[in-house]
Amino acid sequence: MVPIVGLDNSDLDGDENKHKKHTIGPVNSFAATQPPRLVKAIANQLGIQSLGDIVNWELELYDLQPATLSGFDKEFLSGGRIDDKLCSWSAIQALLGSSYTPTDSPSDGNGSSIIKVVALFDDEEIGSLLRQGARGNFLPSVIERIVDSFASSNASSSTPRVAAAGGNFAGANLINQTYANSYLISADVSHAVNPNFLSVYLEHHMPRLNVGPAVSQDPNGHMTTDAASTALIQQIAEKCGSKLQVFQIRNDSRSGGTVGP
Repeated sequence: MVPIVGLDNSDLDGDENKHKKHTIGPVNSFAATQPPRLVKAIANQLGIQSLGDIVNWELELYDLQPATLSGFDKEFLSGGRIDDKLCSWSAIQALLGSSYTPTDSPSDGNGSSIIKVVALFDDEEIGSLLRQGARGNFLPSVIERIVDSFASSNASSSTPRVAAAGGNFAGANLINQTYANSYLISADVSHAVNPNFLSVYLEHHMPRLNVGPAVSQDPNGHMTTDAASTALIQQIAEKCGSKLQVFQIRNDSRSGGTVGP
């Protein structure tokens, strides 16, 4: 759908201008193919003096309506894309809250050999198929480059692809062992129990608001949650003094399928 961004009745000025296309910018330039008022607005916003400098652009519209509070005690927060914002914020806060710095070493008790990564993806609602989506190769590429960098810096000159730290793995096998020793949390906002639709929930699988984080499970395999991962999350929750809620969707319903698996 072509967005309506303004009003233009210039074609009503006279018959001689009725079928004339109004353009702006140099002939055969990208700007000349776009609505003049839109070109002016973007050029003014970015401080572009010569419209011929605009080679191309990607424009997306966003709902700028702010989030609102509702409920008797203003206990409900309503806002667009709140699941992405909430989980992105909490993941970044967790990363910033980590005490490890590159100068620390595991031996002195101040550091860790664990590389912590937060990945924030776009285009989840349309299948994550674009290059910045979760199905793209950006994250694996970054991880492989990190592993390769550490392996190269710790390798001997005679065997540049052998990691000296472990001594028992080399080459492409290094990245495979890195993945095998890694742990992934796919963070999203789950559904809290809705009193209007109690029949769609399983007994004892009705997560409540403001009680604690929920671990989602799916009998149809659309989530990779298992006993091992749940046990680890449970230990983390206990260390944080947080109550963990477990939510399993009914097997005749469908949960997410883009990132979860």
